[in-house]
Amino acid sequence: MLNTSFLRLKKEEVCCGCGSLIEEEAPAFTIVQGEQHLNNIEIILCEDCGNHLQDDMTDDYLRFKC
Repeated sequence: MLNTSFLRLKKEEVCCGCGSLIEEEAPAFTIVQGEQHLNNIEIILCEDCGNHLQDDMTDDYLRFKC
């Protein structure tokens, strides 16, 4: 299961997409796989990378919807 959220970060993080530094309180996308157990994987994306991912996912959805 993937949980996604768009929020402001509480500390500086590095974007997993482009490698740029995301400053504290900057908007970012977080994608978490799994429950809160040992196999939990968290991906943090800057606003630009997150928007690109959403666009790509929407294009794929529309392609297979018809």
